[in-house]
Amino acid sequence: MTQRPLSERPAARPITPSPTATAAPPQKASKRSNGIVWGIGLLIGLGLPLSFFIVSGVVGAQEEAAPAAQTAPIAQVVVTPCTSSMAAAAIAAAENAGFENDAEMIATLSACDDVSGWVDAIKAFPGAGSLTSYTTEDAHYFMGLVCVRDPHTPVCEDASVLGLLDFKLDDPRLAELNG
Repeated sequence: MTQRPLSERPAARPITPSPTATAAPPQKASKRSNGIVWGIGLLIGLGLPLSFFIVSGVVGAQEEAAPAAQTAPIAQVVVTPCTSSMAAAAIAAAENAGFENDAEMIATLSACDDVSGWVDAIKAFPGAGSLTSYTTEDAHYFMGLVCVRDPHTPVCEDASVLGLLDFKLDDPRLAELNG
């Protein structure tokens, strides 16, 4: 397609407003509406990137946790006075950097009915003691240490009958150690 030369083109008409259209005078926005607009803009501007990082962190944490859940079995703990007492000892140890839960550990000796229950509880809540996990032998040794503090409890009496303690329950030196 060929274009006509400028000299052959019709002259342009000037643009004039139609007589019926009238322009409204520009309105000045109030300070309140400007504040709302800026506030919404700020929320959107900050909220979207923050929500991205929050959602990314949650999704990432779920993705990281998912393989662990598939490979490690979930331990089920039956809630009993024994396990509740051991959980309280673990919480006290966590709150006090692992050093100030003696009273809670001694309470576990009365809350549990026997050595077996106490060993199961310390294995379920190893944070109550000083190890990250306990074998049965580790639990027996630790139980012996705790029994020195309060030997006349159900757990310690059962441990004595089973021959798991390095001392006799009526040893007079126990009173000296705990005095």
